[in-house]
Amino acid sequence: MAFTLSIDVVAEAILGYIPKYQSHLKELKEDGYHVVGYCRKSKTKEDGSSRQRLLRTMTDRLKERSLCEHVFVSSRSPASQPMQARDRHCRFDINMLRNASGNTQVCLVVIDFAGLTTNVEDLKIF
Repeated sequence: MAFTLSIDVVAEAILGYIPKYQSHLKELKEDGYHVVGYCRKSKTKEDGSSRQRLLRTMTDRLKERSLCEHVFVSSRSPASQPMQARDRHCRFDINMLRNASGNTQVCLVVIDFAGLTTNVEDLKIF
């Protein structure tokens, strides 16, 4: 017997996702957690204005959807790059991103590292 979901059930799940997610984040904040975001853009060939636009979109969404208090940006680094090496010689002006708090040259406390780095040992060293 095949299991199928009705369009109404799927639509309701999609529409309810962000409010449920934000409710959970608000509960975490009430419990004393701080929600901090991180976005990273790999070394790619787009021009500076495109890179800025893409990073601005990511930082804005982290602030608006994920209710991040601070968002840190690594503007030009692969996920495989050691954390401590990111943004050491960054020429990207973070101030151009209205919702960015700085780059990765910060003290970092991590609960879940998915998407942050591909190397757990690198994260431990950082």
